[in-house]
Amino acid sequence: MQTSIWKALKRHGKAIRVAIEKYNKLAVHMNPPALTLDWKNIVNYTFVSEFEILQHSYSHADIASHPWISPANQEIASCYFKVLRACEELHRLNIEIQRLHTAIYNEQYHLYKCAESLAETDLAQAAEIQEILQIRAQVNQHNLAQLRAIFQMPGFTGSTE
Repeated sequence: MQTSIWKALKRHGKAIRVAIEKYNKLAVHMNPPALTLDWKNIVNYTFVSEFEILQHSYSHADIASHPWISPANQEIASCYFKVLRACEELHRLNIEIQRLHTAIYNEQYHLYKCAESLAETDLAQAAEIQEILQIRAQVNQHNLAQLRAIFQMPGFTGSTE
């Protein structure tokens, strides 16, 4: 979202500046006067919730009395959605970790079987695959140790559900 806002600001900078000038001219004539905007502040905003113009409404409804306008409530909502995304990420990682673990063993088994079958017909190729298998086994030994440590973590369920 931040990147999208930044790109849009860069792409439409001139039009946004013209709109800001028009807004600022009208803002001072409102009852009560609205806050004016500054281009330098707008380009530094990273979240839509930081735009003060969105926190005020000059319609008949009093937006300032709504609970979502409070910075504390905005922070709580932001944290809540971060926790939700973290739970989704844990679920996805449980699946991906299992896939990685399985892929490591499948690859080793496949390379072993290829080397074994080529040993009867092509010793040079069998030796080459055996060398690849040894290199991969050394790397995978480290990876499997890391996976075993992950398996012991409290958030790891090992299931796809």
